[in-house]
Amino acid sequence: MLTPEQEARWAEVKEAFLRRRALGGAGDDPMTRAIGAMGLLADRVGSIGAAIDRAAGR
Repeated sequence: MLTPEQEARWAEVKEAFLRRRALGGAGDDPMTRAIGAMGLLADRVGSIGAAIDRAAGR
């Protein structure tokens, strides 16, 4: 079982891995990298919307 601190760190590690994977590396096709960046942006905007909904009590 993980402590709350370890759980938070594990979540950060997983998020960083997924972000790096979506953006690709320097050798990847620029269009693939751009599409990955757009996908990450869409995820972030969705997270902001969910946070606003929670704050508004919806």
